[in-house]
Amino acid sequence: MLTGIAVSFVSAYICIHFFLKLISRMGMTPFVIYRLILGFGLFAFLLMS
Repeated sequence: MLTGIAVSFVSAYICIHFFLKLISRMGMTPFVIYRLILGFGLFAFLLMS
């Protein structure tokens, strides 16, 4: 169990490190556009059902 916790911690730390690097290079604009499109799509889906 301790091995699983340690591996999980290390992989999460590496993932966060690379994600922050990606965000600093690209910015948040692609994520915001994706969330807006998804939100409008889900809203339209709820209105149709």
